[in-house]
Amino acid sequence: MYRGNENRSPERSASTGLPICTILLSMAAIAAYLLVAGSFLEESGSDVAVYVPGQPKQLQLATEEKQHP
Repeated sequence: MYRGNENRSPERSASTGLPICTILLSMAAIAAYLLVAGSFLEESGSDVAVYVPGQPKQLQLATEEKQHP
């Protein structure tokens, strides 16, 4: 049935090798992915332009009236 030293008690010392190895391998994979993706993005020579929308006409009039009573 049961052996003498196997009394179904919880494990007292857990092994940390597998979780640490998994984390390090995940970090290495993510770093490699970012380096490879970054090298592809640097090759494109297109510039990015950002256009800021202007103020609507009503708001411009309201702000002008506040400045010049």
